[in-house]
Amino acid sequence: MSRIGRNDPCPCGSGLKYKKCCLKEGRSNVLSLDANRLRKIEGSLAERLLDFVEEVYGDLSVWMAQHEYFCWPDEIPDDEVIHHEIVQAFTAWFIYNWEPDPMEFEDALGDEMEARQLPPMENPAKRFLRTRRDRLTAEERKFIELSCAAQFSFLKVLDVLQEQGMSTEDMLTGERLFIQDVSASRTAFDGMIIFARVIKASEETAILAGTGITALPPSFTDDIIDLRDHIRKGMESLRKESQAGRMKISLPEIAAINVLKDYDLEIRERYHLLAESVRHPAPPIMQNTDGEDIVPLRLVFEFTVKPREALDKLATLCDGETSEQLLKMGDPAFDSSGELQSIEFPWVVKRPANAVMNNTVNGRLSIMGNELSIEVNSRERADAIQRKIKRRLGKNVTLRGMEELQPELPGASPLSQLSEAEQQELMNSPEVRQQIEAMSQQHWAQWLDDSLPALRGKTPREAARTPEGRERLEALFDEFAYRDEQLSQAGTMNDFKAPIGALRKELGLA
Repeated sequence: MSRIGRNDPCPCGSGLKYKKCCLKEGRSNVLSLDANRLRKIEGSLAERLLDFVEEVYGDLSVWMAQHEYFCWPDEIPDDEVIHHEIVQAFTAWFIYNWEPDPMEFEDALGDEMEARQLPPMENPAKRFLRTRRDRLTAEERKFIELSCAAQFSFLKVLDVLQEQGMSTEDMLTGERLFIQDVSASRTAFDGMIIFARVIKASEETAILAGTGITALPPSFTDDIIDLRDHIRKGMESLRKESQAGRMKISLPEIAAINVLKDYDLEIRERYHLLAESVRHPAPPIMQNTDGEDIVPLRLVFEFTVKPREALDKLATLCDGETSEQLLKMGDPAFDSSGELQSIEFPWVVKRPANAVMNNTVNGRLSIMGNELSIEVNSRERADAIQRKIKRRLGKNVTLRGMEELQPELPGASPLSQLSEAEQQELMNSPEVRQQIEAMSQQHWAQWLDDSLPALRGKTPREAARTPEGRERLEALFDEFAYRDEQLSQAGTMNDFKAPIGALRKELGLA
């Protein structure tokens, strides 16, 4: 829906422009009054519905419904987050959406089935409406009908209007709605994904009615697009089967299917899986610049030539440097006769011309007498350096051993060993800032033509040519904005913020 413009007639009926009337005076417009009325009806029904459920359905139904809501886990965790999930999401689903299934009760009770008094095999709210209809107002009856029609889905926040609500898009159906919710508007941000039921009273009035406790960041957009594709393929397969006469369901009946209701289980499964990964994220997989898992290793070789001869043959590992150049900068040690005894130098690999860094230090070499030790951070680099050493020293070198080292603790980089004031002074240096800015510009220029896993292996330029690719790009930009906001709050890496506006313009999305 389109929101009221500043120059539109005020919806209160005064005849004035909105900016001269309710907007200027800070009064809520009539849409929020409708939402407030829905909340009042919701509150007036809540206690009566809960009493009804306790009296008619009992603890067995609650136990069964909880296990179904959480997709039949071996055990429902008894923790604060789950308690909040039950209050905030499960209760609404149980009352308005749960459909008791006698087969589920039979599976759960087994031999006790006949001895137990089963609850009515009818949705609690629908039974309440049917049996208590004459005690309900017309508004209350309408509210129950609307709430029973509401189903859980994933809502992407498009725009937040503080103290009023937020524009959202249902990521599974594509429907766009403005949700009137003052509380949610205070914590929501663009790109956030909410697992929620929406009561839609009219084209202008919609409220949240049951919300998952765990909001999902924009990075989970891909997972929900995959779920949407799965649903669409299922519906398309159903249509094809119907057209081929292999199913007794007509195309109009297929068109009338409520996919959010029919795929309720898959939708809840996806939410619980993603919410769990937010609450208990897997440890990050540390990788080096070549995308290899980081495994610190030390290789020790023994060679039969003099240290200087070994250096002459190995010098080219340092980006083509000569042994003379390494001796000038490598802090070498000599014996009394002037013979080289020890020296350290890096194994440097030149990067492609379009890479952010000109070269990469793949390891460090140390010559001590007739011993050569090399430290690298992956098994792939260990294999590569062995081949390079053998090629240069041939039969004059033997691998004596290889050991795995303790990984370097986070924060143990040379920069982190400086005081905060020293770090700030270094980062404020014109030379350092100029280099960081150049690296950032080069990175984002190259990003446009990099194949990205988040875009299913396509480059941003390629993705921008298709509707689904553009959707995934928008999700990436939402993630960048979310991440950059976190970095700003932490006061780190501001220079590497994504130039989202410039990227969107370059891709034709502005």
